[in-house]
Amino acid sequence: MNDNHPEISIKSFQSPVNENIELDTVIAVVSVSDKDSGDNGVVDLRIPDNMPFKLRESSDNYYELVVSEPLDREKVPEYDVTFTVTDRGSPPLSDNETMTLELLDINDNVPQFPQSFYTIRVMKNNAPGALLSSLTAFDPDLHENQYLVYFILEKEIANTSMSMLFSINPENGNLYALKTFDYEIEKEFLFHIEARDSGSPPLSSNVTVHIVIVDQNDNVPVIVSPWRAHGSVVEEKIPRSTDKGSLVAKVIGLGSVSFLLLITILVTIVLKCQKPKPSNAAPPCRNSVISERNSTIADSTLVSNDAYWYSLFLAETRKGKMVVRQPVPKGSRYIVSSIPRGTGLTDTSDSAASTLQRRR
Repeated sequence: MNDNHPEISIKSFQSPVNENIELDTVIAVVSVSDKDSGDNGVVDLRIPDNMPFKLRESSDNYYELVVSEPLDREKVPEYDVTFTVTDRGSPPLSDNETMTLELLDINDNVPQFPQSFYTIRVMKNNAPGALLSSLTAFDPDLHENQYLVYFILEKEIANTSMSMLFSINPENGNLYALKTFDYEIEKEFLFHIEARDSGSPPLSSNVTVHIVIVDQNDNVPVIVSPWRAHGSVVEEKIPRSTDKGSLVAKVIGLGSVSFLLLITILVTIVLKCQKPKPSNAAPPCRNSVISERNSTIADSTLVSNDAYWYSLFLAETRKGKMVVRQPVPKGSRYIVSSIPRGTGLTDTSDSAASTLQRRR
């Protein structure tokens, strides 16, 4: 008769084990027995399904419990393994025994920030030492593998280190400002913060922090004209008969004056750069002159504007000569001739070149 229950004997059981234990490692050795004979004495051993272990028969009625899948303490910190033995009698009889397998932590997780990029807005004129934000990371490991230390990764801006502008609490990640910021001088900062655990070897990760300085309306307008010699009162005297719409005074602000001054300087520079270079050509002479309109003059005749006319008049009168000009037909220029004072204007017998003629 099948009147004896099968029995389970745990010969060895290893617990706790590291979560990174290798596959196919033996965790426990179990023996089973049944005092009945025939099918009533034949027994089967099993464990629950969907567990990262399997049973491997080593000899008659001896079984080994081995690791069949990778273990992860952060997902399942421990396993309750129930061994169940059943005979093949009719009706079958069974017995079971449960053992708890505990997993030990290893430093296999890096610290994790909730965000990879933080934008922190700071109002200008902030108080030094003010808390800006709390940048807390999380590490699912245990004990020293979970203990985090925070650092500001060094970076210089205009020969100023980030550690001189900001400070972070190494234990909780609270970020503080060490100075008062002015939007008109500095508008933003970009740097990195690192979280490092205390495991062996330590693991770390970092996050980007963007500090944006927010402007405040803390600058009053400045009136530079008219000049206020006596306090803030400006007096402008106007006649009683002043018409409607007449200009009383002009008030242009500090920013506008500076802008107009800059424009004036730029225009002056451009005009200076565009000034034509002086010509290396020989200076004009009395008998051969080129006017502003590039008209070529031969002999003693000059086609000139008023400037050349006046210049020639002064020069020739000092030499005892007379200067005469006559307008060119249908034009705005003049034909200017210099002749000795003793020569008549109507004399054409000796020197035709000295007589005033119209150029056709």
